[in-house]
Amino acid sequence: MQTLVELGVTNKALVEHGLKAARATGFVRPPSAGTFCQWAWHAAQKSAGIPSLSEAQSIIIRRLGRPTMQLTGAMNHISMNLDWFEMRRASQQRVNDLVASAYDGMIEHWKAGRAFLQPTESDAMTLEDNSHLRKSLTPKQRAMGISEMQKIRSKL
Repeated sequence: MQTLVELGVTNKALVEHGLKAARATGFVRPPSAGTFCQWAWHAAQKSAGIPSLSEAQSIIIRRLGRPTMQLTGAMNHISMNLDWFEMRRASQQRVNDLVASAYDGMIEHWKAGRAFLQPTESDAMTLEDNSHLRKSLTPKQRAMGISEMQKIRSKL
């Protein structure tokens, strides 16, 4: 019982997840308390829609190639805790390390019983969103922009 408390398996839902996982293994003997707790947390994570670390890293790497890819739940939480400017310039190993750190933070956040972070209205325009650059320009605005660029180039 002490191991269950130490590992945070203290509510009915987690115990149910552990029991379900124990039944699914087909073991005749009951698992150790530590194994039971691992099964309980793993099943609870799966139930909450939390991918494994390697799946999360794969999803984030895919998103680097497709910035408009929508993320939800746990993956959105991880995404909001990443420095995308650094991510785009980092090696794959560095990206995996950054995602692992954000993943650990998300797990701690979730285990504390808090909801995943969700985007707000102020997050609507991000570095990944260039829609504000695609607005139509009048010929006068275009000419002024070209003129300003020529002035800047002449100063170089």
